[in-house]
Amino acid sequence: MKLCILISDEVFFRPKVLFSLLMNNRDNVCLVAEVRDGNKNMKKEKHLAPLELWGIRNILRLKMTSLATRIFAMFLPSFSQSCLTNKKVCAFFRVPWMKINSVNDPDFIRHVSSLCPDVVISIQRQILGAGMLAVPKIACINCHPSSLPKYRGFWPVLLAMINGDKTIGVTAHIMTDRIDMGPILARREFATSPRFSLMDNYRLVYEMYPEVICEAIDCLKEKKIADLPCVPGDAPYCCGPTAADMERFRAGGLRML
Repeated sequence: MKLCILISDEVFFRPKVLFSLLMNNRDNVCLVAEVRDGNKNMKKEKHLAPLELWGIRNILRLKMTSLATRIFAMFLPSFSQSCLTNKKVCAFFRVPWMKINSVNDPDFIRHVSSLCPDVVISIQRQILGAGMLAVPKIACINCHPSSLPKYRGFWPVLLAMINGDKTIGVTAHIMTDRIDMGPILARREFATSPRFSLMDNYRLVYEMYPEVICEAIDCLKEKKIADLPCVPGDAPYCCGPTAADMERFRAGGLRML
């Protein structure tokens, strides 16, 4: 099964996910496209500004850590570099890599179409338009950090923490023109704790991604899409936390980092 992977350019978790995926599927991957982790083509909703969510101290710590990781990666020996950035991972496995600004750029869509992938795997935040959704022979797969149909939409891990959920999930599903909908291919959960920060929970989420994605690929090989369970059409959509939600988050002693 020929695969194309779309992955965000953050350095904290995605490169390790990509490393695990390529370790098991490198001969099947025709392209890894690193997507700028911005808000292009996101659903137009009213969201809290990053400063309201993270706070200035946390934003600075994240940016400095990300920058330091990218800089030091250039000076480390190859065996240490291979998991630090998506580009380094692809170089290690000798898989084609490219950087893009938008998953819906017409030139990029034409390029991916020329590769004739069976499946496009999305591990990034931009919304795929109709043109990209139509590219693969079988389907586009999204990995979402919640147990769908719960917490469709934005910031599902943060909302799970605010609501005091005991578990947090990961779901791989077939993408449609509706956000976080479509047939469910694989789903897993892990136990969380009030002691875990948001980034602690995201680390656990992304450790599950490779297993869930590989299970989703196997599911596509074995089952017909029509036989898979679907996210209900009336499943609620979450636009992300409100200012009141963040007050509850801080009042509960929860941490972002």
